[in-house]
Amino acid sequence: MPQRTKEEKAEYMRQWRTEKAEHRRQYRLQYAAEHQEEISAYNSTYYFAHKEEIRPRNNRNTAKYYRRHREEVLAKNALRYALNRAKILAYFADLYQRDRDRILARCAKYRAEHPDKRQALNSAWWKANPGKTAQYNFKRRSSIRNAAICDFTDEEWDILQQVFDFRCVYCGEKAELTRDHLTPVSQGGNHTLHNILPGCQTCNSKKNDGPVPSPVQPLLLAPIPLPKKKKA
Repeated sequence: MPQRTKEEKAEYMRQWRTEKAEHRRQYRLQYAAEHQEEISAYNSTYYFAHKEEIRPRNNRNTAKYYRRHREEVLAKNALRYALNRAKILAYFADLYQRDRDRILARCAKYRAEHPDKRQALNSAWWKANPGKTAQYNFKRRSSIRNAAICDFTDEEWDILQQVFDFRCVYCGEKAELTRDHLTPVSQGGNHTLHNILPGCQTCNSKKNDGPVPSPVQPLLLAPIPLPKKKKA
C-alpha cells in the first residue's frame, strides 16, 4: 500500500473531522457532563497559576468580540437579565455582602484615579435620561423628608404634559416644563399625581415653597386615566 503524502494525510483528517463533527461534539458534551468537577478544578487551578498571562488576553478578546458584535451582545444580555432577573440580583447582592470591603475599596480607587471620566459618564447618563434623573432626585428628596407617597411615574408625567398642551399651568406659555408640587415636598407634600403640576422653570422658581402664583382649577387635580394597551 503506497504511503500517503503529508498533504493527503491533512486532507483526510479534514474530511474525517467534517464527517464526525456531530459525533465529536456529542462526545465532548458527554465527557464534560461526566467529569464536570474534575474539569472545573483543573480550569480553576490553571487559571490562578497563569492569571497574569490569561487575564489580559481574555480582556483583549472580549473587547474585540464586543466591538464586532455589540448589538448581538447587548440583546443577549438583555434577554438573559429579563429571564433571570431575580437570580442575578440575588447573586450580586450575595457577592456584595461577602466582598463588601474589597468592592468599596476598588470603587473608591477607580473614582480617585478617573475623576474626569466618571464625571463625564454621569453627566452623559443624566442628560440622556432626564425623566429618570428627575424621578431619582424627587425620590431622594421625598425619602429625605419622609414623604408618605412617592409613586409619580414618567408615564404619568408625559400624560400630564399632554393634558396641558405642553404649557405652563401658571403663565400659559409653551416652554420646557418642570414638575411643580402644589404642596411643596419640604412642607409634607407627596410626590404623587394629584400634587404635581407642569410649570415652566421661571414660575416654578418664583413659587418656590410658597403658594401657587395663580389659581388652579379643580379639573387640574382630577385623576388622569392611563392609556389602555392595544390588543394585538
